[in-house]
Amino acid sequence: MIESLKAGLATREFEVVQLWGLGFDLIAKKESTYLIKSSENINSLKADVAQNIRRIAGFLKSFAMVVGEKRGNESLLDQVVYQRYGIPAFNERTFFSILDNDLPVARSEKGGIVVEVNPAKLDTADVEGVAQRLGVSKRCVFYYLSGKIAAVKMEKVERFREEFGDVFKPYELKRFELTERGYCDYRFVQRLEEMGFETTTVGTCVCDLLSKLHEFGLASKVGNSEWSLRYHANTIKHISKALGLKPLFVLRTKKKLKKEIKGVPVLSTKTINDSSAEEFFESVEA
Repeated sequence: MIESLKAGLATREFEVVQLWGLGFDLIAKKESTYLIKSSENINSLKADVAQNIRRIAGFLKSFAMVVGEKRGNESLLDQVVYQRYGIPAFNERTFFSILDNDLPVARSEKGGIVVEVNPAKLDTADVEGVAQRLGVSKRCVFYYLSGKIAAVKMEKVERFREEFGDVFKPYELKRFELTERGYCDYRFVQRLEEMGFETTTVGTCVCDLLSKLHEFGLASKVGNSEWSLRYHANTIKHISKALGLKPLFVLRTKKKLKKEIKGVPVLSTKTINDSSAEEFFESVEA
């Protein structure tokens, strides 16, 4: 599926990079940035991985999604939006339809597949007649008109459309905001925030922290030894390039240190804690 997604995105003039280690598989850029998790069965996405994807999407102010073909033993329906731990999920055909601005109106909820009604488009005086034709109570019709009931079950959609016309809200992807930063007790992270950086922890073995100040951003790996950092050098460079950030290694030591490992700047936690903002920028941009 990944190769099919890459090909479809390329034909739509997206810049596509395949990733590993961050929880999602592809990052696609055009006017906006899309983080795409590809999974045959969307239920394979676990809560901790989803949380990590939401954090990264919020940090990048990007769109995140899961593209798959099944949910458990059931196939994902075309033009239906599902959800997995707060991340929208749909099949490949629906994904490309959304990119082509052919937006679905149906979404899957616990009670089944529903469509959302735009109450501003509803206009009727014959409440009793409408209730009879829809097979619902008059109170239910009043709730539709007032917006207190916003969703219609799929089996009533055609009758609803015959009565009111096209009054359903199309689904639109929404950018994630950085609302889940994660807890981190590193003093150097506090120091970065004192400098004005916006930070979020990343719960993976290949990257620990994302931080940015205006247009300048960093993807950092924290380690207890230079050997452990050296092992992740190629990966952190790949990740930082894909995300449009600079790589940085942070060595946990009480000694001052400023060096480089395989082209990645290395600063000790003490060096960061003792640096001014100007000194820090000089160190990571050298």
